[in-house]
Amino acid sequence: MERLDFKKSQEVLLEDSLGFILAEDIIAKEDIPAFNRSTVDGFALRSSATLGASEGLPTLLKIVEDIAMGVVPKKAIEVGEASKLMTGGMLPEGADAMIMVEETEIMGEDLLAVYKPARAYDHVVEIGDDCKKGDLVFLKGKRITPKVIAACASLGYEKLMVYIPLKVRILSTGDELLAPGEVISLGKTRDVNSYALEALCTNSGFEVLGKSHARDDKEEIRKALEQDADIILISGSSSQGEKDYLAEIIDEFIPGLIFHGLGIKPGKPTILGSDGKRVLLGLPGHPVSSYIVFKALLEESLRELYGLEEPRYIEAYLAHNMPATPGRTSYQPVSFEAKDGLLWAKPIFGASGNLSVLAGAQGYFILEDQEEGALRKDLVRVYFLD
Repeated sequence: MERLDFKKSQEVLLEDSLGFILAEDIIAKEDIPAFNRSTVDGFALRSSATLGASEGLPTLLKIVEDIAMGVVPKKAIEVGEASKLMTGGMLPEGADAMIMVEETEIMGEDLLAVYKPARAYDHVVEIGDDCKKGDLVFLKGKRITPKVIAACASLGYEKLMVYIPLKVRILSTGDELLAPGEVISLGKTRDVNSYALEALCTNSGFEVLGKSHARDDKEEIRKALEQDADIILISGSSSQGEKDYLAEIIDEFIPGLIFHGLGIKPGKPTILGSDGKRVLLGLPGHPVSSYIVFKALLEESLRELYGLEEPRYIEAYLAHNMPATPGRTSYQPVSFEAKDGLLWAKPIFGASGNLSVLAGAQGYFILEDQEEGALRKDLVRVYFLD
């Protein structure tokens, strides 16, 4: 995929960066905070001046300044002095702690009674506590979320270098396919995969240019593959049937067919090819197979290409024994059940064309081809489907 120059980058405004993938490391350009900052409303003082303070015998301090928010204090704190300060304000020189306003009382115009001893750096965020200049905050390959945007704003980034999303077109094939709104008739089935793939692509950060349908006609499929895109996802026509033309068509391209068939279950009749400008990925027509191959192949390729974080997973106990399929890596859909204080993964069985399998599944676990199987109560790693 890298040979097709799939790692182009561009600079975008911070407010427009949601959902993109970082193409640069995010480094702290300054100490945050750049000053000792109060975390409470109260008074800045020297902690040593409050030793032994109590309600019966308060420490008395002179209030020398009322420090406004966003303003640098004018007066340093000497022994026996304090300055009024709000949450987020800058501590004056000489102060090493804050005392909350409810633990004090103003006596007269500028005399403060402190009823509790303060410890050094109580209610204070010190210089660089959040991050220090030069700290690595986010690695290249991080998907930009609202949390990332908030952190980058705090770090002073107005623009971010991001990878340009890969452009995808989706083609569903088959004489039997109907649009969701059409009335179903005998021998027909609704087009599920193009809608599922469009949602998966959007969720993964691809730019979907459009989806279309082609009948089981060689010329119609060939013409549909002429569209511009980085990746064309083709649903159906990937098996070995009389009208499964996709492998034959892709093999006419240069470089052409890369493989036809994967050692996974479900998803064996997967096709991968290229014409030197685009990746052509033929997915099985069955919805469960198509969904799993997208997760196992395309999402993993994207993760490797951009250095994305590992997919989310949770560990759960297998509800019953699962045999392995020799020579094939199995992606087994499961649902979760909390029972006896444990989280259980319950395998969902059914044909790969059954939508009930996909609708009921919350995740899947992987049985590698070299494994003999998994036993009930084995702890398995379940990856989320959504």
